Amino acid sequence: MNDVRIRPKKTNYETDSPHSIDFFQLPEIIDEENYDELTADKIYVYKATLLSNVKFTVQDVETKPQAVTFDTTTREIDLAGGQKIANSKAIVIGERIGKQWYIARELKVGGEVLDG
Repeated sequence: MNDVRIRPKKTNYETDSPHSIDFFQLPEIIDEENYDELTADKIYVYKATLLSNVKFTVQDVETKPQAVTFDTTTREIDLAGGQKIANSKAIVIGERIGKQWYIARELKVGGEVLDG
């Protein structure tokens, strides 16, 4: 019987686009009065702050909210996103494809966000 070894695809660093994921915090850019003017078919640009040392406190979410601690860096970057997170001050996962950052998803932690 032959010993078959499957090796992973090699990464070509000259042709494959760089890919990484980071955590960002979005500012509150829309006030309550203008919130109704947001539309789902528009893209909004946020000045997002890169976070470091992001940690999730594992708790029983039925009785206590899950807490998030993080350190804020001085690096800001423009991220694009829809109406859903325009007023949330959310922490989002940003995914970098090529030279552009995209919002991959919003974190649903169900509790307090603590600036650690």
